[in-house]
Amino acid sequence: MTETKKKLGCFGGFAAVVAAVLVAGGAAAYWVLRGGLGRQFSPLGSAEVIPDEAVAIAYISTADRMWGKLKQFGTPEAQAVVRDEIDRWQEEFVGGTQLDFNRDLKPWIGNVAIAIVPDEIPGISSSELLAVVEIQDKLQALGFANRVKGLEGSKLEEIDYNGTKISKLVQADGTSYSIAVLGDYLAVADNLALVESSIDTFRSTSSFAELPGMTARLRQGVGLDEPLARVYVANLATLQQSSIEDGRLPTEGALPSVTSLVAGVGVTDIGLHGRVVSDFDEAVSQLQFAPPSGKLVKRFPDDTLMLVEGRDLARSWQQLLEATAATEEGRAFVAELRQGFARIGLDVDRDVFGVLDGEFAFGLIPSEKGILATLGFGGALLLETSDRKTTEATLEKLGSIVKRNVPFPLSIDSRSANGIEVTQWKLPFFSLKPETVLGYGWIANNTLAIAFGDPIVDVMVAPPELPLDRHETFVRIQQQLPQANAGYVYANVEQVMELINPLPLQAGEVVTPESLALLNSMGGIGIATSSPDVSTVVLDVTISSNVENR
Repeated sequence: MTETKKKLGCFGGFAAVVAAVLVAGGAAAYWVLRGGLGRQFSPLGSAEVIPDEAVAIAYISTADRMWGKLKQFGTPEAQAVVRDEIDRWQEEFVGGTQLDFNRDLKPWIGNVAIAIVPDEIPGISSSELLAVVEIQDKLQALGFANRVKGLEGSKLEEIDYNGTKISKLVQADGTSYSIAVLGDYLAVADNLALVESSIDTFRSTSSFAELPGMTARLRQGVGLDEPLARVYVANLATLQQSSIEDGRLPTEGALPSVTSLVAGVGVTDIGLHGRVVSDFDEAVSQLQFAPPSGKLVKRFPDDTLMLVEGRDLARSWQQLLEATAATEEGRAFVAELRQGFARIGLDVDRDVFGVLDGEFAFGLIPSEKGILATLGFGGALLLETSDRKTTEATLEKLGSIVKRNVPFPLSIDSRSANGIEVTQWKLPFFSLKPETVLGYGWIANNTLAIAFGDPIVDVMVAPPELPLDRHETFVRIQQQLPQANAGYVYANVEQVMELINPLPLQAGEVVTPESLALLNSMGGIGIATSSPDVSTVVLDVTISSNVENR
């Protein structure tokens, strides 16, 4: 991992290489002027210059429009953090060259693709990085070349590789870069063999773009309107192995079924939107999701801090059993889980997951009453089931088990709330009268409400005057997420931050002032999964700006 970061840092000074090449001789003027101005580029075009041995590429946009929108995200404090980060990146990009990114490079450089190439090419002993830079405006590039007449302390060497000129720049600190002009692209690397391989790729049809399924993915992208950056992974197994060797993944086989992956992040009218598209092999092609109806969210109040909604946990349990049956470790895990529930008198297949065949929703609701005064919130769980009888028997078993095992005098009784019979588990706190720690009741014939904390019981037994699905932050996030999703997570970051005292976090250096500024600028976060076909799973993450600071 350290070596990879070091190689990424090497591209911080690649502008020096470009400058040296453009002032190398009269041929530069011919090269610059022979092409058109401002042509349209795409990830597919850059991928055609990248060898097919590459396992992944990152395609980064340099468009003013999108980065300008990013600078407007959130509060003034958050905007200052974003501007500082962008300025810092631009300074690193031209580090040590006395060049100015906005003046010297921005007028003619297009988007940048960075590829990870493993040691499958002769001359490469470890994973290397190759940068492919789009030449957006060749006349502007010529003007830049005329301004930069030389680089002090650097030595330029020209190498002919099968008719294509490679310029190798050795800087005063001993670092070297190689660069080749390939049509409308610059191929840059600190390894000469990698640039030579890029030249061979440019002349042939064997490239990253020609890998199975990758041409379509490069054309389709990730479905974001204005992506700032996209990542295309063609060989996840090789990339995963590299992560294992770096110590970032614990064992092999953690992602055995993913064949390719595409991810991206873009700017929207409300904030940021990230998406990951994973293609699976046939071994998991049975993945199919039915979207939740959204009816349970109407039972949660508009000030709900967080909500998780989905459906059919019984089916998810069956899919987990099928997936874990393929490995000895998986079978052992399931056996241990079943034995653990059996020791307390429950059949995990029948009594727990077997009854969870409908929709479910779990939320955190603010409250400062009773035992919730310290936390500031309580929890509520809504479950739909087609087997009410078994569900009730399971709850009775759990009550008996808890009553026998907790070191406090637990009492279980019932009361009527809004015409609904509620069973309550009560415990005494600080020798005072018992308070409800958990209560549950049937708010519909097949819908069970479980609340943690007496105040939350009263909230859940009555439909709210203003439900969560009418809250502005929730609505804005839902509009960004795919409607046919398999489930989602929502968090009202603005309200959560009002409950958290950031001073202890900052004192312990858990949260930096910059991170806190970004958190304070967020309105909410939404995460959803969907499946456009049986072999593709999509993960969406959307972050909205604070409503008051749009």
